[in-house]
Amino acid sequence: MTDYCTYVDVVSLYPFAMQQDYPTGVPIRHEVADDDLLILLNDKQSHETDTRRIYRVDVSCPRDVMTAFLLERDKQGKLIHDLSDKIDKTYVGVELREAVRIGYRITRVYEYMEWKCTKPIYKEYILRIFEMKKQAKIEGNKTKYNTAKFLMNALSGKMGQKPIMSSIEICPTDVKLENIDTIEDVVIVQAPDGEKLGLIVQRTNPGAKPTKPVYLAAFILAYARQYMSELTRGFEGYDRPEHAFLYTDTDSFVLRNETKNILQACRPDVFGTALGQLEDELSGGRIIRATFLAPKTYCLEFVTKDTRELKTIVRCKGVPHASNAMSEDELVRGINQDEVEIFQRIREARSCTNLQQVALGVTFYCLVPVGKQLGDDDTLEVHYPIEMRLSQTIFRRVLAGEINVVAMFGGMRVSLMPNHLNQFPCSVRMVGTRRHLSVKSWWSDVAHRVRDEHGVWRPAL
Repeated sequence: MTDYCTYVDVVSLYPFAMQQDYPTGVPIRHEVADDDLLILLNDKQSHETDTRRIYRVDVSCPRDVMTAFLLERDKQGKLIHDLSDKIDKTYVGVELREAVRIGYRITRVYEYMEWKCTKPIYKEYILRIFEMKKQAKIEGNKTKYNTAKFLMNALSGKMGQKPIMSSIEICPTDVKLENIDTIEDVVIVQAPDGEKLGLIVQRTNPGAKPTKPVYLAAFILAYARQYMSELTRGFEGYDRPEHAFLYTDTDSFVLRNETKNILQACRPDVFGTALGQLEDELSGGRIIRATFLAPKTYCLEFVTKDTRELKTIVRCKGVPHASNAMSEDELVRGINQDEVEIFQRIREARSCTNLQQVALGVTFYCLVPVGKQLGDDDTLEVHYPIEMRLSQTIFRRVLAGEINVVAMFGGMRVSLMPNHLNQFPCSVRMVGTRRHLSVKSWWSDVAHRVRDEHGVWRPAL
């Protein structure tokens, strides 16, 4: 079989990009109208200032490439991926240089920010954690593996964290609410017998500013996109339709076998399992049929390398899957298998005395006494999704300042009360609202429903 496709994925793309040098210190803003700078920017050769500058520019886009490289956002913040000219947009020097190599032309520079020096500020950390991840894979330690993966990937995301524009407070019913103008919603929490337990107040914080160096996130993304673009140029994916990728995501490609061979010929060191290399996600499996509906929504049918068995992978963004690849019969029974797996994990978690041993991916809630750390107290109360209830007792204890509620999910620890109140199977009735809550995505329609004594959702009258 020679006519088939392969699915390759960059090993830890963002951590790989974080090995590069990054600007440090306080930048200097330059307003320019210099033809020499345009000449410099439109040169395909790299320049040492690429890694130290962010530009505000106009860019002319080529019309003869198979896919766009430079992105932009519209007024609503939606990401646009097309070949229209970019007017008054901001890009990192690294990605502008890559764009010029593809065929873009910078036509005007409004201004740029420049840092004096660069340093490999993440490199030592990334290499150490990646070694931990690799060792965990050899040991078969899934918890350690996922923890290392999370530590690497979360760091890049943290650099681009948006400012927190709202906050949620739990207050007694007799509290005097101050700064009324900042209040968006007020919900009265009421017990089934009619007793008012407290208020949940959401406030806006219009003056919130980023607390992280977000420019570093821009450089991390630029390095990552530059690398993916270099690979695309390597298999002639911009110029020749027959070599264009069939599907791509942030860090992966689905390629024809012939296209993969072209890339392997020009970049023989690019395939492997080391940081930044392309790894075969199907372990040599050959894709014979594929359907791509949207980003992260697709179906792949492939023949396994060793057993020559026909397998199927189905992915849909936001929908969990029980295993990596399934036969047709397994796929039909997938929902039931997934439920069985979740219950098995919950049973395992119940018997664990060490919280770190609980399988990642299972959500559970812990009630932690105020002043204590998670895991300090031998009598720590642990609750699981199928049995957790936001009871009156728990609510009163939080309101009295006795306990905090913490959610554990995928290795992440989140203070739960009250920010994730809507995730609880709630047995406390929510009534009354200052505004129409159903239009608030953070709350959904929890305020309009309630579980009865049998755990069934019913309208809150």
